[in-house]
Amino acid sequence: MTESDPRKPIGKAFIENTKEQSFLDQKISFVFRGKLSQHSTHDLDRQSIQIAAALIKNGIVNMDVALVGGFTITSTSLALALMMSRNRLIILDSAEADRFSFIERINAEAIFIDESSLRSDVTLNHGVKDIYSFESSSEFKIVTDKIITKLELYESNQEAKDSVEKFIDENISFNEIGFYTTTSGSTGVPKIIKMRNSTFYAKLKWATNPAGPQDLPKLAAKFGPDLPNVMGHINNIAAFANFVGHIVVFVFSILSEPEARKNILFCDQKDLKNSLAAAAVCKSGSLWAYVPKMLEIVESKEFKEIKLPTVSLFLAGGAKITKEHIRRVRSNFAASQDGRKCHVLKLYGSTEMGSFLFRTGLLETDEIIESTDGIFCSNEGYYAEVRDKDGKVLPAGEKGELFVKSPDLMMGYIGFPDQGEWYEMGDEAYLTDDNHVVVLGRLKEQITFVNTKKSNSVELEDRMYKAGDFVKSVIVLAKRNENAFDDIYYIVYCDEADDEKILKHVEDDVLLLTKERPKVIFVREPFKMLANGKFDKKSLAAKYLE
Repeated sequence: MTESDPRKPIGKAFIENTKEQSFLDQKISFVFRGKLSQHSTHDLDRQSIQIAAALIKNGIVNMDVALVGGFTITSTSLALALMMSRNRLIILDSAEADRFSFIERINAEAIFIDESSLRSDVTLNHGVKDIYSFESSSEFKIVTDKIITKLELYESNQEAKDSVEKFIDENISFNEIGFYTTTSGSTGVPKIIKMRNSTFYAKLKWATNPAGPQDLPKLAAKFGPDLPNVMGHINNIAAFANFVGHIVVFVFSILSEPEARKNILFCDQKDLKNSLAAAAVCKSGSLWAYVPKMLEIVESKEFKEIKLPTVSLFLAGGAKITKEHIRRVRSNFAASQDGRKCHVLKLYGSTEMGSFLFRTGLLETDEIIESTDGIFCSNEGYYAEVRDKDGKVLPAGEKGELFVKSPDLMMGYIGFPDQGEWYEMGDEAYLTDDNHVVVLGRLKEQITFVNTKKSNSVELEDRMYKAGDFVKSVIVLAKRNENAFDDIYYIVYCDEADDEKILKHVEDDVLLLTKERPKVIFVREPFKMLANGKFDKKSLAAKYLE
């Protein structure tokens, strides 16, 4: 807040003594404070129902609620609880540098803040009327002249469940749940995106699977075939995915007609044994995971021990899938599943779109795998354009940035409402004459090779995987200046005995591609994975490149 600003803060939430940031929105009515963390699916139904019941009990319903922290780190349970209590979610990405300053422009009535998003003192505007806090947030010190009201939970989970189901029955009908998120595209323009025309099943049933082990993941959701061109032929999916983002995709696509539903089992990524056992019990026909997680699954001892006779398809997403990835999936699958073959299907989309946008065919040809992220067919109602840096729509065959249009999402950039129909994906792509989308990779991660060809960094990771199945490696790009990534680092996890083999492989194979020799950093501890099943490249860079 500037000295000339007439508005006075009501207090401060002290997390650490660093830079102060201000909320300048007059319309915020309360701040929820508490430790929001990922929950395994084992506890998901209990946690979300308890929180939803507390929200309903305290009258926190029918509001536009801002979640500061982004879907990747905000509690799944809280997100579900807000939807169950008929609140609309506005997601403020924690990586957005200006995330606090544009709160005033989104008409939020509430703010929910997680621990990792409060890295500094936060000044609360006088428009904040109440502060709600879970007792578990004792690690926070909140200094304010307002009373801190504890968000009380029902002692009995059955009581909470009855309360939530009664509220849903009486208050929620189809097309009434709103979902918003904010993000910045490659142009850096902040956006607000609102999901609209989405369906929500009024009577959420928190199912368990009594046929399996006690520790099987307990959340089973039903969703309708709103993605007919993607999953129409798939009966049961075991999903090892980021629940925070993708559970919303599936919950929003729930339909009421029983005959239209298909089963999806949300698996606990940290419990492969019981999750794979659950997939076997549910007779899953496919496994879905982000690419790094998919490799971890098929190369795990649990996968070798548990038979999945109904699985024949892997759904991959979240990162470029290479020929080496697919070879490893197929070879490990055949080795552990009695020689059976499997196929790999690549999905392309984003949580903000409300769905998978496009799909590949079965990834059988080396040409598709080696040169692109995939040649994607559009789903009904989803549209794609390729534009140049000036925003001009390019004809088939010309490369540019991919823009997509979704029937479920899109309602205005902040300050640029006329640009709200199309969403910029940040990927380089071109369209074929048949209007298929050929995705070449992330614009921000491009590397110029010796032959001046530009490619995604994953191509170099694929080269390293050829050194042997024992290798796990990621590419980290470092900037020498603001305009280009000039330093390429391999961070490699392998046994010390394999170091020389890795270095020789870089010398003989990888170096032929690059303008400069990639630097190799060997580590002896497994890479940390994010909740969504991707490698945490930012943490790896911070830890090993300093």
